[in-house]
Amino acid sequence: MIGGLDFVAVPSTDAERSRAFYVDTLGLRPDDRARFEFWADGTCFGIWEPERVGREFAPQRNAHPALHVEDVPAARAELEAKGGAAAQKALASTAAVQQTLKLAGYWDGPVDGDWTPALTEALKEFQKALGVEPSGTVDAATVAALEEALADPDRPRSDSESASPSPSPTGSTSGPSTSTSTSPA
Repeated sequence: MIGGLDFVAVPSTDAERSRAFYVDTLGLRPDDRARFEFWADGTCFGIWEPERVGREFAPQRNAHPALHVEDVPAARAELEAKGGAAAQKALASTAAVQQTLKLAGYWDGPVDGDWTPALTEALKEFQKALGVEPSGTVDAATVAALEEALADPDRPRSDSESASPSPSPTGSTSGPSTSTSTSPA
């Protein structure tokens, strides 16, 4: 049947920023003939902007590519060598937090890299749903709880997870998505 994966389409609202992440941060090989295509072994990743073709952007849910790294400590050291604090920022950027919360149904604002009080409140609601102290910062407890949730995406959600409203950038509340799993970007 299926012998491999040839192409992955990655929807984005900012193709340049997405390209920088996949190429500059993760080190995927850019395609010589297409600016927004790059490679991991034999798989082509292509960034597309739905708005440019008259479609509405909708974050992908539960369809995230898992990129393989042979030596995680060496990869981490390489990323840190690319800029120390800049690599740390790239790994836990505000836009990544926004995208993660958007995919989990706790953020309906833009994925623009701007940290706002509404984003802090959305993160606190997400932390409550994960069962960690709501600090409003991406701390070790939040990362560990998220990794645990990702390791078991079929786990049932608690009543507090399914009923917790989340703040929107406009101050209104909306509940988490109806997806049964919590997945980051």
